[in-house]
Amino acid sequence: MTYTLPIRLKIADREYPMQVAASEEARVRAVGREINQTMKNYREEYHVDNHQDLLAMFAIDCMMQKQGVEQEKDELQNIILKKIDDLENLLNTVL
Repeated sequence: MTYTLPIRLKIADREYPMQVAASEEARVRAVGREINQTMKNYREEYHVDNHQDLLAMFAIDCMMQKQGVEQEKDELQNIILKKIDDLENLLNTVL
């Protein structure tokens, strides 16, 4: 049975009530801290104060990272499949 906890996550000076699995609470809170820290960094680097603009910048950055990870995963998968094919061909020549 999964136990949930009611928490309030503060992001961009706004509180969001949530129900999270007890096992995920620390991770959710860490994500909230990371979002706020990243927004602070954007604010200082780009001199932007609008929370909506900062959150949009954060969303763009997250999606760019996600797409980069997906591309790397696809490239690694292709390399692994090529290696498997090479091994199969080698085994077929030996057998």
